Amino acid sequence: MKKLMKRYGWQIMLGIGLLVLTVVLYLVHFLIFHDARHIFIYLLGDIAFIPA
Repeated sequence: MKKLMKRYGWQIMLGIGLLVLTVVLYLVHFLIFHDARHIFIYLLGDIAFIPA
C-alpha cells in the first residue's frame, strides 16, 4: 500500500479531490434549485460518458 501511494499518490489525491468537488457542486445545485430529479437525470447522462 505504501508503495502504491508513493507511486500514484498525487493521482489518488487528485481523484479524491475531484470526487469531493463534484459532490459539493451537486449539493450547491440542489440547494439552489431543489430539484433532485434533474440532478440524477444529468448525473446518469454524465456517467454514460465515462470510458470503460
